[in-house]
Amino acid sequence: MKRFGNLKIWVITLVLSIPVLVVAAVPNVFTAGTTISSAAVNANFGALDTRIAALEAAVQKRTSAQVVMNNVPGPLTKSVAFPSTGGTLLLVVSGSAFADAPGPMVVTVQLDAVTLGDLRTYTNEPSSHKAFPTKVFRVANSPAGNHTLVLTANTVTTTDGFDVFNATVIELPVP
Repeated sequence: MKRFGNLKIWVITLVLSIPVLVVAAVPNVFTAGTTISSAAVNANFGALDTRIAALEAAVQKRTSAQVVMNNVPGPLTKSVAFPSTGGTLLLVVSGSAFADAPGPMVVTVQLDAVTLGDLRTYTNEPSSHKAFPTKVFRVANSPAGNHTLVLTANTVTTTDGFDVFNATVIELPVP
């Protein structure tokens, strides 16, 4: 339920704000008993349309997703640069690997030389390619500019051309 607490507050705020936004956004206000013209009504609709388009454009500019690795074959280490407008980033990373002996396999995920965490899985069969569970890494307060994502396998984890890696960067809107 806690996840929806903030959403409820936003919905209530939006519902209570709509009448204020409508009154503030239209050039003509009508009162009971006055004759209105189609031009005045059309002007109100035009003003609302302009305001809605501006709000939609503002939301679109602040939310984006870009695929920065799309089935990039191994072997690791892999590095990719990408631009960002800053703010909170979600990095969605997946891939596969194999090991010469049974045991854990690990791929480390770094952004701008800072370790965010690891993709981890286990293999029981030697030399059997295994998919890592897809993992999402959250980076708060990322500065605007170019960034570098690096994926590195540990010493017992092996990757080759049959292993592929994917990464998508989602930029969240600033609250």
